[in-house]
Amino acid sequence: MEKDLKKGIGKFNTIYKKIDDIYVNYAKSLGMSNYVMLDILELLYNEDKLYTQKDFCELLNLKKQVVNIMVNDLRVKELVELKEGEDRRHKNITLTAEGKVFMGKVIETQKDIENGLLNILTSAEIATCVSVLEKYEKLLIKTLNL
Repeated sequence: MEKDLKKGIGKFNTIYKKIDDIYVNYAKSLGMSNYVMLDILELLYNEDKLYTQKDFCELLNLKKQVVNIMVNDLRVKELVELKEGEDRRHKNITLTAEGKVFMGKVIETQKDIENGLLNILTSAEIATCVSVLEKYEKLLIKTLNL
C-alpha cells in the first residue's frame, strides 16, 4: 500500500514538472525568457488597473530585482511601457499597442486550451484537480514554512 502511495506521489510530481516544463517551453516559443513574464502581461491585459513593479512583486511573490529584469525585458520587446505614477519612484506599467495585440493572441490560445479541457474533462474532474492542487499548495506552504 505504501509503495503504491509513493509511486502515485512520484507520478504526480513527474506530471506536475512536465506541465511546468510545457509552460516554460511555451513562453520561450513566444520569445519570453520566463513564463512569469506572461503572468505579468496577462494581469496587464485582463485587469483594468494600474500596476507598479511593487504590485507584481507582491502578487507574484517575486523579488524586486527579478520583476525589474522581467519588466525591462518586456520594455525592450516593446510590449510594455512605463508611465509616471503617483510619484517619481513609482512608475505605472502598461501594455503598448503591440503588447495588446500580442496578448490577444496568447489569450486566444489559452481559450482554445480551456475549451479543449472542457471537451475532455467533466466538471467533477476539473473540481477534483483544483481541490488536489489546492491541498498540495497548502501542504507545501505549511511544510516549507513559506
